[in-house]
Amino acid sequence: MMNRAAGCLLCSIFTMTAATALAQPCTPSWDGAPGTVGINSGYVGALRAWNDGTGERLYAGGSFARMGGLSGTGYVARWNPTTGTWAAMGSGISAGSTNAFVTSILPYAVGSPSGLVVAGFFDRAGGVNGTRSIAVWTGSAWQAFPVNPVATSPASIWAMSTWPNDPTNQNRLYVGGAGLADIAGTPSNGIQAWNGAAWAPVATVNGPFSPTVFSLAVFDDGSGPKLYAGGRFNSIGGLSAQVIARWDGTTWSKVGAGLVATDVNFAQISAMTVFNDGTGPALYVAGGYFRCPGGGQTQTSVAKWNGSTWTRVGQNVGGYIYGLTGFNDGTGNALYLGGTAVPTVGYVARLESGSWTVVDGGLTGSVGGNFPSCFSLLAWDKRLVVGGDFTAAGSTAARGIVFRKACPCPGDYNHDGVVDDFDFFDFLNDFFANSMAADVNGDTSVDDFDYFDFLNALNTPC
Repeated sequence: MMNRAAGCLLCSIFTMTAATALAQPCTPSWDGAPGTVGINSGYVGALRAWNDGTGERLYAGGSFARMGGLSGTGYVARWNPTTGTWAAMGSGISAGSTNAFVTSILPYAVGSPSGLVVAGFFDRAGGVNGTRSIAVWTGSAWQAFPVNPVATSPASIWAMSTWPNDPTNQNRLYVGGAGLADIAGTPSNGIQAWNGAAWAPVATVNGPFSPTVFSLAVFDDGSGPKLYAGGRFNSIGGLSAQVIARWDGTTWSKVGAGLVATDVNFAQISAMTVFNDGTGPALYVAGGYFRCPGGGQTQTSVAKWNGSTWTRVGQNVGGYIYGLTGFNDGTGNALYLGGTAVPTVGYVARLESGSWTVVDGGLTGSVGGNFPSCFSLLAWDKRLVVGGDFTAAGSTAARGIVFRKACPCPGDYNHDGVVDDFDFFDFLNDFFANSMAADVNGDTSVDDFDYFDFLNALNTPC
């Protein structure tokens, strides 16, 4: 056995030239806890984590009438990871005389009201007047904006984004959709911005069929941060541009040579995320019926903008993509997508060696009796949260919402999400104490092999 003196251990860090392979304590897996009861109808279409001061909760919105079997959870509910239970948010959201759905959830804390902004298509929240299609949850009650940006019903908000330190220096909240009001109160389709005191129009979109803004994101491609808007349109703010454009605070412009609609009526960008594939942060966009510019390009589901060039990402999977995010399941950061009418990739897929691949059996079944769909993805607390219309993920039963559990990064001994000196010293403490926590290779003993395996794990990229 190796001498367990600290000096010898520290010296061996520099003298070790080989180590046995670290045994993997687990593999990523589905966790059906949030969806064991889950939704009773409709789908989950929006996900967000937020701490109201009493602990972080997972918030889910969609078209469901009830979550977790609880009354008052129609269209929006919150999950407590400590108790593993769903709860209502006040008296919840009411549909009015028609259907309803929640599309976007986002924290915002400039001006009043501040809290968790919930938006979509609904009559009111918590019975509060002036909350048509958008309201603020403070953590204990619903509040209305002083002026509602939705002029008439029907009207829907599909996307929200903040832009800290935007060119107006107002830290505004941007909302995009269809049926929003312009400054004179006339319904229009496009983007409005809230500066904490008032709404102002940012852009109107036009197109041949139901023009709408479906996605918003802030990204700096090297030319400075800009607001990117994706949707179903062929012009925005007076600029001729199909499905995507960007705004610098004053002027709308095309993103490079732009993207090209392969069907002018149904092409759209409905999801965006910033992701680093190892070559630097880039903007990834997804939707349906579009392609990258240039001769010979064919229809794609996902495209990448690196600041100078549009690149096709993976194969065209058909249908529409509504969820797009990066997630590390313990084997490395990867890009995930989710969508509807995409059975070839199981409705939720991971990019592997340039190809979209079904994640562990994919999604099956339908709460509404139609076909499976994924409408939202969220990387949260070492989990990938998947929301949509389904009854199972792989062999795990879950109604409308499920977790994909990650395995810890091998070198992240203390499971704080980073590999650093604290992991090494925490391991040493357990190793010297002969604690079974230091049995990193899982052979039921704490010995030299655990020590060398852990050192090897520290050098394993995650």
